[in-house]
Amino acid sequence: MLRDATGAAAEERLPPPGLDRPFPHLASVPPVPERPDPATRQRITEALQRDRAASETPVPASRAAAPLTEPEAPGAPPLPARPPAPPRLARAAPIPWAAPAAPGAPPGGGVPGDVPEPREVPAAPPEELLAPGAPPPPPALLSR
Repeated sequence: MLRDATGAAAEERLPPPGLDRPFPHLASVPPVPERPDPATRQRITEALQRDRAASETPVPASRAAAPLTEPEAPGAPPLPARPPAPPRLARAAPIPWAAPAAPGAPPGGGVPGDVPEPREVPAAPPEELLAPGAPPPPPALLSR
């Protein structure tokens, strides 16, 4: 908006960088660098052509089957390229659904999921805790 480019908004902004420097003189531009000799340019061109040709060829199949670890460097252990496989666990022994009846156990053998009945019922809370009563008094206010 125009109002943001002029007036009070423009006075609050920082000046653009380089405003305090003089206008550049075009005669101070450095001269064009010299071209390298044709033999050097030819070597650079051939190297770029070799790199481009090498990037277009597919990866050989023998290289795809190479191990995923770098060869050992002196003084450093090899680093794997993928995390280790999870450990193989031994198979646990099967758990029978019906355990043999122990002496003094309830009939049915204690099948999982059965809940034994309690032998004694807990006592009810006292009557004064169950009956509604007057609310407790409010806390005392502190005076200064």
